[in-house]
Amino acid sequence: LGKIIGGPNAKDPLLSVGFDEDSGIFNISFTTEDPDLSMQMEKDLYTEIRIFFEESIVANQAATVKILQAKADSIQNLINNKTYAAASIQDRSLGLISNVQGVRGDRLQKEATVLTTALAEVIRSLEMADISLKDVQPMFLQIDESLPPLRGSESSIIMAVLKGGIFGFMLALTFIIGRKVYRDAMA
Repeated sequence: LGKIIGGPNAKDPLLSVGFDEDSGIFNISFTTEDPDLSMQMEKDLYTEIRIFFEESIVANQAATVKILQAKADSIQNLINNKTYAAASIQDRSLGLISNVQGVRGDRLQKEATVLTTALAEVIRSLEMADISLKDVQPMFLQIDESLPPLRGSESSIIMAVLKGGIFGFMLALTFIIGRKVYRDAMA
């Protein structure tokens, strides 16, 4: 994607982001004088990106679940109203149902049946959305985390002089023995 801060021709930009189309992997790197600052900025940016995308996915699916739940409740209320209205017609007629009231009661029963079918579909969709919400997989996974630069071991001056002395002694001894062997071979 490019060098973000410092311009496209900057030698060492503060932030650079890359994307490998074959693997679908983003590469984020910060370059500062302080390696700890670079690592912390990288970690914070990754966290913000991950939270943003995960919350947007979860928020959309949670909104879908909430809408489906509201629809299910609304349809259930309509079914109850239609059923009570049909029962009320039957109660008022005292078993003597006129054609007009009978037709109205039948229509209310059919509407309640249709609404029950619609409620079953909404509940099925609600359960699928709820399962989908519970099975949300993160979009961003951190594959490799930056490591701090290796710090050289700081040996003491005494150890350095001692090692140098031993190495010099061994080199001088090798030279002396080699010269003696050479002189003996040439003599």
